[in-house]
Amino acid sequence: MPFDIGSIVVLKKIIFKKTHMRYKRTIDHAYKRGRPAIVICEANDKIYHILLTHSCYEDEYKDGRYYPIVDSKNDEIENSYIDFSEIHSRPICYEQECEYINDEDLHDILVAFCTYQESVFEDDEYEEIRPYLYSLIKDLEKNKELCLKK
Repeated sequence: MPFDIGSIVVLKKIIFKKTHMRYKRTIDHAYKRGRPAIVICEANDKIYHILLTHSCYEDEYKDGRYYPIVDSKNDEIENSYIDFSEIHSRPICYEQECEYINDEDLHDILVAFCTYQESVFEDDEYEEIRPYLYSLIKDLEKNKELCLKK
């Protein structure tokens, strides 16, 4: 496997499932250049991703749709967001890793993602990967406990 869960990769040729709360498929303006995404699961011969964006809608931010990513140099600056509203999947293939999210942050992201999907909006693909995500969250919690004991 050329990447891990928690890898940030660039996805090209994305078609959004909905736009501004309307169920209407829309081609991403960064269709050719690509958009960063986080690998959250590998199952059923697919890789599942959630997308990163540089902007968000204030009312949906309060609902938990967006998860802020803060600048590592200044914890008060939010320079991008993870959008929890859509899951994108592709057949298993090589994707170049740009960055990697540490286990502690990945745990927090996945917990927030599952909470959002189950309470506010549920993507059709979420049901397919829910058991894998819960298992991963549990494994990340065990790893955290082991690190704290050392």
